[in-house]
Amino acid sequence: MLTSIACRANGNINAVWSLPPSDGSWHSFLQPVGNTLLGRELGRKLIYLDVLFSIWMPSLLVREGLEVDREWAMDVLVREWHGPLIERADEFVDAGLLPFLVAESEGSRVGLATLLLGPDYVEIITLNSFSEGNGIGTALIESAADIARSRGAVDLRLFTTNDNIHAIGFYQRRGFHLHALHRDTMTRARVLKPEIPYVGRSGIVMRDELELRIRI
Repeated sequence: MLTSIACRANGNINAVWSLPPSDGSWHSFLQPVGNTLLGRELGRKLIYLDVLFSIWMPSLLVREGLEVDREWAMDVLVREWHGPLIERADEFVDAGLLPFLVAESEGSRVGLATLLLGPDYVEIITLNSFSEGNGIGTALIESAADIARSRGAVDLRLFTTNDNIHAIGFYQRRGFHLHALHRDTMTRARVLKPEIPYVGRSGIVMRDELELRIRI
């Protein structure tokens, strides 16, 4: 559960809000808050203000996927991932068989995350938001983290490809750390899944995977 929100301007933390009490009021630290104070005073999870209104808008809901959602989820996997078989670290996982989370807004499905439940970790196998910049991806990650905590997991994990510069930054801004580089895994994956593009985002050849983790 989120406990604080940091307002960032020009890369600097300039104000911090704790989550509102039951009466709905906000308490604001009006003085500038540097990174040192932030780490000492607020040793808790933070989320930047630029996603505040999206995360807390009443119409955004993240819930566990149901059987009635599975056909829709499969359609997403086919459209966005060239099918349910997802490669990570030289292994294929059938995301169509995994538990999943659905993000909804005003009755419409706007995001999907499929999850692999490990013995001491939870791994996000796929993550899709269909309305960028509205906090959907962040909300799905937070819900996955809540599941990981409820299972007593050590960390939350995911993989992304070397060409996906946007995702690499997105995950690090949300507390994930680079854990490992898996060289040429996508090159090998194309042997079994030739639908995987050779040139990915930003005109970068898709060949490697980055593994990111965040401790729960």
